[in-house]
Amino acid sequence: MRNWILLLFCLCATCGLTRAQEIKNTSTEVKDYREVDGKIIVEVLVNGKPADFVLDLSGGNAVLPEFAEDRNLPVPEKKHAIQSYLFKNVEVVEGEQRNIEQISFDNNAAADNFPVLILKDGDYIRKLGAVGVINGKLFSKTCFTIDSKRKKITTSNPYKPSYMKLENRKRYTVIPYGCGLILPTELNGTEYSLLFDTWSDDVVMLTPADFAKLPGETVQDSTCLAYARGKVAAPAKKLSGFQFMNEPAADELAVENPQIKRSMLGGGLLKRGMVTIDIQRARVYFQPFDEVAVVDDKNPVIPDAVPGKMNEINREYFLKHVYDYKTDKSLTFKGDKPVVIDFWATWCGPCMKMLPEMEKLAEKYKDQVIFLKVNADEEKELCNVFGINALPTFMFIPLEGKGVMEVGIDAARVEQLIQEHLIKK
Repeated sequence: MRNWILLLFCLCATCGLTRAQEIKNTSTEVKDYREVDGKIIVEVLVNGKPADFVLDLSGGNAVLPEFAEDRNLPVPEKKHAIQSYLFKNVEVVEGEQRNIEQISFDNNAAADNFPVLILKDGDYIRKLGAVGVINGKLFSKTCFTIDSKRKKITTSNPYKPSYMKLENRKRYTVIPYGCGLILPTELNGTEYSLLFDTWSDDVVMLTPADFAKLPGETVQDSTCLAYARGKVAAPAKKLSGFQFMNEPAADELAVENPQIKRSMLGGGLLKRGMVTIDIQRARVYFQPFDEVAVVDDKNPVIPDAVPGKMNEINREYFLKHVYDYKTDKSLTFKGDKPVVIDFWATWCGPCMKMLPEMEKLAEKYKDQVIFLKVNADEEKELCNVFGINALPTFMFIPLEGKGVMEVGIDAARVEQLIQEHLIKK
């Protein structure tokens, strides 16, 4: 009997630990987005430079041809496994593919060697002020939450934001390459599998075949959103029963859209509440705006650097104390002492070998130079901005003048560069 009680106690403790771990995140980032003609426009960094993309979760990853040429996006030596547009009639240049060396929305949503297609007809994308379209592939290693009320996207690792309730989640089916999420949705008492689409203003869009099968009469002419031609007239049926998650909706319409290849749950859902998508666990959360007060999770504050030590820093520290590359294009140095920055990673053998040597140099030059280190696995944006694609990489930033960057050097070379560029003779 005693053993059973002990086992029950252990199980309860494990359950409590699991729930606690699910609530606590190691990294949370909140970014604004803008909306143009009902589309979500996000700013990402492409090889260190900002660019605006349309977020289309049922679309592909594609750019305008002039953007590919302007940014010198190379043709990959070997074509990646990348799907074209599976569910929409969007033309891309057949057989043509480009490669983005580094792309990042923030530290949680970033990728190297990111393949993109070339859009054939990009007039509407140009009208939106964007250079391309991205789907969920960029967000595949994080949870991301779209809050249309605040016009913000939150990425969080490894779990959803704490304000999204567990009871508001549901399992979905993932389509490979980030090309879509299939969500179970009830229409007039019948379960449908709808593709989640952030492109359209409509809530429910049905193919002509599914529209014909839906019970009910056509009540009015409505509008549907063609992919690149704006709104067009379309027949609609009133949904006497429509439920997604735990939130029933009255007076919704199912709109027929002949341009889609699969029935969709459209971006109009985002006007009714927040949506969190956890691609790794195949879970989606939907929560009405007024159900819980939104309080953004905050990351730990990095303290000021201590002379004589290797100080771990993040992007926020870098922007505040080194360079504000977001607003100051001249990259004016903010420090009062020259700085050495070591970009490293735990899996990098040479990095780990250099860290004790860097600690010695930090102690030796503690009155003259500040020593910082950046974990390249956690600070994707910094790596993107400065083109860090090999480790270890060292930056030497003087009080005045241009800095120096070198890859894979030893302690003797580090000390030589400190003496040549950072210490006043």
